[in-house]
Amino acid sequence: MMGQTDRTRHRAKNTPYDAGTRFPLIVSWPGRIAGQRKESLAMSLDVYPTLLELAGLRAAPVSGISLAPLLSGSETRVRSVVFGEVYPHELGSAEHPEMHPSSVWTRGEKWKLIRHLNQR
Repeated sequence: MMGQTDRTRHRAKNTPYDAGTRFPLIVSWPGRIAGQRKESLAMSLDVYPTLLELAGLRAAPVSGISLAPLLSGSETRVRSVVFGEVYPHELGSAEHPEMHPSSVWTRGEKWKLIRHLNQR
């Protein structure tokens, strides 16, 4: 049996708040990338170009930015701003595209802007 979900909770993964937008990215490559902790901004879009650069491959331009300079220590940050959307995960929401997204957000190192859409 599933419990009732309160969409206003600031700790839920499906929100534009920190619990829903911050995630750890763990990279391990013995002999190439030493264990370290970074507090830098990154997006999931950045994983693909990072893996390509680390493998020495080139690809067509993509939206992401390689995190390889951050991982190697030659840069302290690769992004100054990140952005995203939150989509509802309700049964039947695919039949009503006007419901998407429910929120959009952008975040810098010291600020975050959240806009809730389609509020009833």
